[in-house]
Amino acid sequence: MKKLLRLKTMLLLCALIAGSGSTWADTEVTFTPGTDTGETSVTKDDITATMTTMNNSSYYQIYANQSGTFSCSNGNITKIEFTCTASGTSKYGPGNASANAGSYSYSGNKGTWTGSAASITISSTAQIRMSSLTITYAPASTDPAISLSKTSLAFGEVEATGSKEMTFTVTPSNLTAGLTLSTDNDKYTVSPTSISKDATGAQTITVTASPLAIGDNMDGTVTISGDDFDEDKEVTLSATVVRKAAEIAYFPTSVTLTKGDAFTAPTFENPNSLAGIAFTSSYESVATVTSAGVIALGGSTGTTVIRATFAQNSVYAAGEATCTITVNPAGVTPEPSADSYYEKVTSTTDLEDGDYLIVYESGKVALDGSLASSSVDAVSNTIDVTFDNDVIEVSDATEAAEFEIASMTGGYSVKSKSNSYYLTHTGSKNTLNTSASAVANGISFSDGNATIKVGTYNIRYNSDSGQERFRYYTSAPNVQLYKKVAGSNPDDIDIYVSEAGMATYVSNFALDYSTNANLKAYIAVEDNGAIKYNEVEKVPAATGVLLRATDGGGKNYTVSVTDETTGDMTGNKLVRGEGAAVSSTAAGSKYNYILNVVDNEIGFYRAAGNTVATNRAYLQTSINAGGAGARIAIVFDDDDTTGVQELQNSRMDELESYYNLAGQRVAQPTKGLYIVNGKKVILK
Repeated sequence: MKKLLRLKTMLLLCALIAGSGSTWADTEVTFTPGTDTGETSVTKDDITATMTTMNNSSYYQIYANQSGTFSCSNGNITKIEFTCTASGTSKYGPGNASANAGSYSYSGNKGTWTGSAASITISSTAQIRMSSLTITYAPASTDPAISLSKTSLAFGEVEATGSKEMTFTVTPSNLTAGLTLSTDNDKYTVSPTSISKDATGAQTITVTASPLAIGDNMDGTVTISGDDFDEDKEVTLSATVVRKAAEIAYFPTSVTLTKGDAFTAPTFENPNSLAGIAFTSSYESVATVTSAGVIALGGSTGTTVIRATFAQNSVYAAGEATCTITVNPAGVTPEPSADSYYEKVTSTTDLEDGDYLIVYESGKVALDGSLASSSVDAVSNTIDVTFDNDVIEVSDATEAAEFEIASMTGGYSVKSKSNSYYLTHTGSKNTLNTSASAVANGISFSDGNATIKVGTYNIRYNSDSGQERFRYYTSAPNVQLYKKVAGSNPDDIDIYVSEAGMATYVSNFALDYSTNANLKAYIAVEDNGAIKYNEVEKVPAATGVLLRATDGGGKNYTVSVTDETTGDMTGNKLVRGEGAAVSSTAAGSKYNYILNVVDNEIGFYRAAGNTVATNRAYLQTSINAGGAGARIAIVFDDDDTTGVQELQNSRMDELESYYNLAGQRVAQPTKGLYIVNGKKVILK
């Protein structure tokens, strides 16, 4: 066929060079009265002629002040020639005629119209009787052709080892042979790979991008070729490869227990079998973690954050999973909150009518309460939440996302407090629906997860990229329930001080430490490049203090709640913890220190990712005592301790460690003021 097209082009050029008025493709149609007849119209080949009468055996006729029409169904008319039964300006002559397009002329009894139009109208002021009629037309092109709906496909972001589809259409016409579709990049596939010559209408072509890694070249082309065409058609392809989510996680994400209780280690989840994950514990005395992510208690009380860290590779993005392990001393009662909060529910015995959040802990999100909106089942039907030892703080956002759970026949109703619609599922799809009437959900608990079920469908969070949302699924649930607990106003607080005899503390209430004779409280201030500890008694809520048990510690100390606060808290460098890891430095050239005991010496040691609970404090100061392991000593200037001692050089060998007032150990002390065994001494 390609040879035929080239031959056709050559013939056309020859015709043009020869000065021909029409191309080789023009077709001539002759109408003969008496043979080609009809009442008012006759169709022959692709031409239709319509006149007042066309059934006379000798002529066709256009009545006076009427018209005849000539139309082509495939192409354009280029010439109309007719001979009349009379000539000149007589009654039946062509001189009374005119046309609506092109050029009309007549000579004697012959009329001629030339031009190019699909439909021509010839009008006459007097009767015209045509004894012959010839029409020439140029048929519409019958050359093979294809048209494309798009000449490029931009896929945007596509996950490595994932896939994404896009489509375009190919519309063929007048094919004498089929088409072949192919791609020049093996990261793309095209379907179908061929189109038959008999295909009609738009043909949908699907192109699938399937990258394997970040470094993949995603520039490509779909080529449409066939024997009918000298030149191929092309659709360009482009995509950006992005890494998949690592999806590593600990379950559950936090564990709180009392020392001596049985410990069930959280499970490390690695659904993609990623290699090269690093595991660390921020406080190994509380819990350790193996290279496989297995957690074991270390024997001490306190809080640690277990971290699993994955560095990105060519397929998966960097990821981190954390689990907070808190071991409380035996007999320690956690301080109540003055404000309402949400507490994790893990048993049906703790499930009671009230207000709840539906939470996906691994993603740190909760289902929002907008059940009546069009976005009820939309992606990202969530709010962000933060946890501290299985507790979530109350905020405007969480209160708008609350669900009222109430027992009813057959289970529990789950109603959005923001608009009074009930959570439900209907049909056979995953869609999350709503109802104006109560719907019974079954609710149960297992391994910290809550099952909220309608029929065979459970509320579950979909963590797939681009599908992040809460919906009903038949697969196992992965959500948790957090119950709203009202705040309390106790008369006193029990505070645990360890056997080391010291502890930091931050209360949710104003406390009067003078009500316990065996406990002293101090704030920490900077004084001439050192830390000074000033004793305080009536301390406002949320104020960090350092506590000293004068009777040895290792037990609870009861302190009264007060409405009155006195004393100067200005310059206090003890900062409340946030239930999160504390780094060694802070903004504004500040350094962070954690109260700890190292080699049997208590002090504030340089922070190294230690987790500080919200009822404990850490020291934040501009004093730089040194790098990892550096210590700021604790010395009290009051009537219970010796302040500054004078020592002769002869006694230096009897003392193990000397520290300057910044807490830095001095290997070869000279004359001056030092801290030795927790007391100030002067070397002479």
